[in-house]
Amino acid sequence: MMELDIDQSHLPRVQEAQTESPAVPVSVRHTPTESGAKELCQCFAVLEDGALAHSLQEQEIEQYYNSNVQKNQLVQNDIRIAKRLQDEEEQQLSQATRQLEEQDSEYARRIQEEIQRCAEEARRREEEDEEIAKRLQEEEMDIRRQRLDSGRHGDADDFPLIEVQILLFIL
Repeated sequence: MMELDIDQSHLPRVQEAQTESPAVPVSVRHTPTESGAKELCQCFAVLEDGALAHSLQEQEIEQYYNSNVQKNQLVQNDIRIAKRLQDEEEQQLSQATRQLEEQDSEYARRIQEEIQRCAEEARRREEEDEEIAKRLQEEEMDIRRQRLDSGRHGDADDFPLIEVQILLFIL
C-alpha cells in the first residue's frame, strides 16, 4: 500500500496510543481506538453541521437580498405608475379647466352680444318714439296753423285727444 501525505492540521486530534518504545515511528504510534473514531465522527458531524448552517445562512441572506431587490423594483414600478397617473390626472384637470374657461368666455360673449342687442333695440325704439313725437308735434302744429288760418281759435277739447294719441304711441 502506498502512503499518502495528509495535512492533519485541520483534522481533529486523535488520542495517541503510548507505546513503550519511543523509537517507534509516529505513524505507527497513531492507532485509532474506538473512542477516537467516535470523536472523529463527531468532529466531522460538527464540521458538516457548521457547513450546513453556513450554507443555510448564505441561502437566507441571498433570499433576503433577492426579496429586497424585488421589493425595491416593485416600489420603483409603483412610483413610475403613480407618477404617470398623476401626470394623466393633471393633464385631464388642465383640459377640463381649459374647457370651462372656453365655455365661460363663450357665455360672456353671448351675454355681451345680448346686452348690446338690447341696448341697440332700446336706442332704436327711442329714436322711433322721438320720430313719432316729432311727427305728432308737427301735425299738431299744422292743425293749430290751419285753425288759426281759418279764423277759428282752438277748442279745449281738441288738444287732449292729441295728447292721448301721443301717449298711446309712446307706450
